[in-house]
Amino acid sequence: MGRAGFYDTKIFYFGVSAIVLVLVGLAVITPQNAANAYWYSLVPPLFAIVLASLSKRLIFSLFMGVLTGGLLAVIPVEGFGSIVPGLVAGPSYMFKSVANTSNLRILFFITCVLMMIAMIMVSGGFQAVVVYLKPFAKGPYSTKLITALMGVVLFIDDYANTLIIGNAMRPMTDQHQISREKLAFLVDSTSAPIAGLAFISSWIGYEVGLFSDLSQSLNIGKNGYAIFLDALGFRFYCLFLLGFVLLHIVLKRDYGPMLTAEIRARTTGVLQHEDAKPLHQFSFETQEPDPTATIHASTAILPIVVLAGCLFLLLFYSGNGLTLLSEGHSLFSLNTWQLIITAIPNATILLALSGMAGLTTACFLTRLVAKVPLKAIGQALLGGLKTSLLPLSILVMAWSLKQSVDELHTGEYIISIAGGAIQPIFFPVLIFMISAVTALTIGTSFGTMGIILPVAIPLAYQLDGSEYGLITIISMAAVLDGAIFGDHCSPLSDTTIMSSLSSGCDHIHHVKTQLPYAVTVGMVAAICGYIPAALGLSNGLALLLGLASMTVFLLVVGKTVR
Repeated sequence: MGRAGFYDTKIFYFGVSAIVLVLVGLAVITPQNAANAYWYSLVPPLFAIVLASLSKRLIFSLFMGVLTGGLLAVIPVEGFGSIVPGLVAGPSYMFKSVANTSNLRILFFITCVLMMIAMIMVSGGFQAVVVYLKPFAKGPYSTKLITALMGVVLFIDDYANTLIIGNAMRPMTDQHQISREKLAFLVDSTSAPIAGLAFISSWIGYEVGLFSDLSQSLNIGKNGYAIFLDALGFRFYCLFLLGFVLLHIVLKRDYGPMLTAEIRARTTGVLQHEDAKPLHQFSFETQEPDPTATIHASTAILPIVVLAGCLFLLLFYSGNGLTLLSEGHSLFSLNTWQLIITAIPNATILLALSGMAGLTTACFLTRLVAKVPLKAIGQALLGGLKTSLLPLSILVMAWSLKQSVDELHTGEYIISIAGGAIQPIFFPVLIFMISAVTALTIGTSFGTMGIILPVAIPLAYQLDGSEYGLITIISMAAVLDGAIFGDHCSPLSDTTIMSSLSSGCDHIHHVKTQLPYAVTVGMVAAICGYIPAALGLSNGLALLLGLASMTVFLLVVGKTVR
């Protein structure tokens, strides 16, 4: 590093430290009332987002957000004399995140999937799949369509969706000069929406659990799965986003930064911007099949099938599926699966076991079918492990940031500033936007659902005349969808990070190119979905109205890349 670069770095870190001190100082002079949340509860996540966008130092930005959150949780209450406990609070959030059993299982699952992908690559499995799909992917149009459809088919889990499809389709999209930004968008925009809508997925247990708690506290008299199904037809953002993905491919239209990225890739062959820093280690980018490998598609297909099939079977057994079948329930009945899914206490252990099964299968096939030497297998496993370090670090930081915003009651503050006299017909769209802002700032859709649902739905229930009516149902859907919308816009989001990782895309570039598309769909969901539905328009007509609006918008604003 040159002397000028050294001083630039010193100035940068000094400036960040000064900003933190100023923010903490402003918080200290704010009158305290333990019953309320304050403006500075927004500072840690917003600070991390702005710092990440300006500096492109994602882990450092997240760490500074966590550190600021710890200081703001302690010093405004106890004064500057407690600066040491304040500095300790941030790292304590990281420790709690790592010590959390569910988080550890997710980290283990991600590591297993990345090591499994490394195995598939060294065996040449992905290469064989690309050769098989090549006759169908004859150009950019068909390749993008196959990528999107694969995202819809692999609905079982958003992490598995992003990690598998991004890595599997990247060689094919590269060949047809599709930008990495577009691949990351296709992967990201078909992962959480389809996992959030699916009857059987790693999401459903969490969503149903939240609804069950609300049903019990409000005396609604329905189980959580029944409430989930009630809200399903009003999940406008997720439904519109899946429609938008297919529409913009079929109409061959792009706009904004994505159009620029696609023109660059198609006309020059440069798949990423010149200053791009892909969010992965070099092991995945440069990993070639072992020269001695017997290349066969089964080494790629079977581990993925085993992973998805294992998760499916574990969901079935954990949800007392055998008992239900013995009692006369049909395996193909929706009601049977409602009972199965509702009975699952925690899906993270099932994810961990499924990831282990997929990795084990990949190792055996790489050795027995591809006949790759043990030394090459060991090197590939080590490369997959190294590749996992960066996303795991980011996820731990993101979870730690959520710990800090929970401590500062960020969700309650956002609700409080949106309070006052609210017309019932505007409440669903309002709560959709509040959920989106919350997910944007804390970077997690699950966290947002857990924060907003217990606060917002009792208010919706009250606006509904203390009955389980239309406004309550639409508001439940709006919270879930707003959380996913904000997640798509946030550089702190775990699935957004995973999409950048698996697509080999610069993370900030992925966020910048995806943002206009997510905002477009979010506006359509608000204008054509939540408001008309709250006024009494059937959700079917609202869906048709939204799809028609997006079609017109793409035809008028979008342009075709020649």
